[in-house]
Amino acid sequence: MSKINTGAFGVAAVVALSAAIIFPVVFGEPAAFKDRVGGDPWWNFAYNFQTLITGVIAVAAAFLTVRQMRITDDKADIRHEDSRRLIQWATTLKVERLLYPQLDELATTLLKLQWLQSRGLPPLPLDHESSAEFMEKIYETSTPLGRQCQVIDHILRRPPFAEAAELFDGRLRLAIDMLTASNSDVIFRTGQVFEYFNDLRNDAKRRKSGGIVRKRPQSHATSAELNAKLTPAVTAALISCLSEVVEGLRRLAKIYQISL
Repeated sequence: MSKINTGAFGVAAVVALSAAIIFPVVFGEPAAFKDRVGGDPWWNFAYNFQTLITGVIAVAAAFLTVRQMRITDDKADIRHEDSRRLIQWATTLKVERLLYPQLDELATTLLKLQWLQSRGLPPLPLDHESSAEFMEKIYETSTPLGRQCQVIDHILRRPPFAEAAELFDGRLRLAIDMLTASNSDVIFRTGQVFEYFNDLRNDAKRRKSGGIVRKRPQSHATSAELNAKLTPAVTAALISCLSEVVEGLRRLAKIYQISL
């Protein structure tokens, strides 16, 4: 039996019982006072058992009141659950926008960086200007490494990262901050290395064609050499931070039950 039918049956029972008691009391013939002989039977029944009847009606009223309160509470719980689901759905959509396509792009970038790391930067020769092979390797290595760092920087600046920032746990937040700093470091160092050795490359072309080659300060060579030596270490740190971010995003997807 449905809740509506049960409620209607209860109300009908109370109304019927009340009518059966009230009408005889109001319109029925009372018994003679002496020995209470004669009179309307319903009136006598109501008079003789008025305390019991009152208790039964009070219990019925309390039951209906409690039942109505439960119905009200159930409706409130349903509304609360609906609100919670809407909030949860909005949060899930926010996480989903963060993961697609950012997670796949970061994971792909991680694989490319690991491949570049396996190639490594070549050792620095003593005579920079005479090593065309070294300059070519620097050009080939610094350019894709810097390009992947630019990809990471572009991804981290997208709106979904700012929109979902409040949902990051401490580990993911720290990993993203460290990735941002490490990525900027690699961009700077690879840029400095590439710029210096690209200038040397252009100087070699001018020298070969008989053009004028201006002398560059020794500090430029020292700075480029230092950055070239440090690039493998900062690249390794970048890969470690990026790996932590990818793992943190996958952990977030698991929490919000988003299939990858």
